[in-house]
Amino acid sequence: MNSLLWPPPALGLVYAGGLQLGALTSALPHGPARTAARAGLLALAAGPVFRRERTFTDAGHLAALGTGVGLSLAFDYLSGRKHPKIG
Repeated sequence: MNSLLWPPPALGLVYAGGLQLGALTSALPHGPARTAARAGLLALAAGPVFRRERTFTDAGHLAALGTGVGLSLAFDYLSGRKHPKIG
């Protein structure tokens, strides 16, 4: 195996995308829509972790998305309702 090609270059992009998706939940309107989006995304990412054939990648996707949602919560807490929202 060529060590220059492992891990695959796209692997980090998937984790970064999950982190960004979780962080973008902060841009949703305050209230049930934002809470439902955060819970739904975390539930979708947690599903594969509980399968019998789970892999380290499944856990990595959940960790990346969880980190993004955590950053989103911190951003909401630190900025109050002063940052722009969608809608």
